[in-house]
Amino acid sequence: LFLYHQMKARILVDAEKYEDAVKEYGSVIEAIQDNENIPKETKDRLVRGSKYGLSGVYVSMNKIDEGTKILRDLVKEDPEN
Repeated sequence: LFLYHQMKARILVDAEKYEDAVKEYGSVIEAIQDNENIPKETKDRLVRGSKYGLSGVYVSMNKIDEGTKILRDLVKEDPEN
């Protein structure tokens, strides 16, 4: 299910429907976290990737502070990445 939401979020970004893309990225993250079949390490990686994508959406919306905050939080969570 998260793959569906992820693809939809990317399509919304390409269509410049950024507000909808933000909501869809939220659904992506929720679907990943709720999926009990995904190992924790994989979940963490997928959530980080989705948050990175979400930060790009905020930048496209000219909401630089929100995009930057997400990126800073990602660096705090995983400084080596």
